[in-house]
Amino acid sequence: MSGIVLLVPIVLPLAAGLAMFGIKKLEERRLRDRYVTAVLLVCAAAAAYIVLGPQELELHWQMSEDFLFCLKADGLAKIFLALVSLAWMCNGFFAFEYMSREERQEEFFGFYLVCYGFVCGVALSGGFPTMQVFYIITSIACVPLLMHRRTSGAIQASVYYMVYFAVGQLFIHFGGKYIMRYMDSEEFVEGGSLNLGLLEGHEGMFMAMVFLLLLGFGIKACVFPFHNWHKVMTQAAPMPAVSAISGILTKIGVIAMIRVTCNMTGMRILRGTWVQTVWIILALLSIFIGAVLAFRTSGLSERLAYSTVGQVGCIVFGVASMCPDGMTGAIVLMIAHTMAFLVLFFTTGAIYFHTGYTQVDQLRGIGKKIPHMMFCFALASCVLMGIPPTLGFVGDWYATQGALATISGSVAAAGSAVFLIGELFAAGYLLPIVLHGFFPGEEYSLKHEKVKVPSLYTRIPAYLLTVVVYALGFFPVPLITFIHDAVSAMTL
Repeated sequence: MSGIVLLVPIVLPLAAGLAMFGIKKLEERRLRDRYVTAVLLVCAAAAAYIVLGPQELELHWQMSEDFLFCLKADGLAKIFLALVSLAWMCNGFFAFEYMSREERQEEFFGFYLVCYGFVCGVALSGGFPTMQVFYIITSIACVPLLMHRRTSGAIQASVYYMVYFAVGQLFIHFGGKYIMRYMDSEEFVEGGSLNLGLLEGHEGMFMAMVFLLLLGFGIKACVFPFHNWHKVMTQAAPMPAVSAISGILTKIGVIAMIRVTCNMTGMRILRGTWVQTVWIILALLSIFIGAVLAFRTSGLSERLAYSTVGQVGCIVFGVASMCPDGMTGAIVLMIAHTMAFLVLFFTTGAIYFHTGYTQVDQLRGIGKKIPHMMFCFALASCVLMGIPPTLGFVGDWYATQGALATISGSVAAAGSAVFLIGELFAAGYLLPIVLHGFFPGEEYSLKHEKVKVPSLYTRIPAYLLTVVVYALGFFPVPLITFIHDAVSAMTL
């Protein structure tokens, strides 16, 4: 019966979000904000109980002869659940002020809570069929957030996103259905459950379908060449929706990749094959192209969108190394990217809310008006640039160490070089914002004189995530130990 608690982070926000569509009183802002806050805090408390619990909770429900609904709080599930709960709560608090000028606010927060429940479902999924169901529903549930403004641009962006999602889902359906024939279990198993006896004679088609499956999940993670949907999305959706999709939902593609390689096929059968080589190449192309495009664009949202492509490419590269150190680095980078990027989104969102600025060159001198928020922006930028001793540096170190240890010399060297180039480009497109914001030079005018300081609802989430990501960077041993133990168990 203890496994029932796994349903709380899934069912509670889902029920609370649906209830918002029928409770008229929640149209009043103060009451609605308190309602959403209470739901997020209770879900965070339930997640903390699951994560800090002494045992791995499980829940099994044989819904039909062909479908086993399975939830499991193993090491990876606990890591992702904790990250999602903290990030979704902070992003929700940020949305209170930002969405105050938008129409249909109760509708936005209703779908926001519903989407949160399904993301928790992905985190806690204990088998491929369960994860696939939650993955599909999550991808659909975020569409109302994307098209909330109902402008022509928002509708076009939603259609664009759904086309990419449909292509990815076709890859996932055919790839997953094929490789499940050779699995001894529907559940995720440490080291994988691949039956080598059944696979004999079908290795070629199996590898192709594994690659197809990974590519399907890679679309959600903005892996090249399926990254353009992300930029289109950032130009049309409200900033809280953008930060939720870009900062958090892209990671469900990464989690799914880890599950496939570690808990289904096992890494040994993929290591050294063309699947690993092509996957590494796509990751490196994502890093390079995302960094270059972010450096070249002058729009704030577009710069962050392309930066996400490059940063998630670093995460995928760590996963593609298919070794405990590389996987540890990928998960550390996932945590660092999520928290640091949300801080960047909170800062740029607050600036847009109070000024309407959308271009980088409009931010000259903005640090003199909102110094605390820009200081958080600067600290988060250091994380993304991998400057020691931040958590970004820790993740980069483990990811490159894993690649150098397990990947062939030329590919590993190229990967390390592209990694370094990506960090240099990150410095090139983030540092000028910080430097010009605090040190505008002689051209500085008083055009920011009327800029208001963001409310506590906007500032506190940025402060909190900045403190957490730096605390983890300065004292990484407990986190690294927990992640390494979880990864080592999965990669037996």
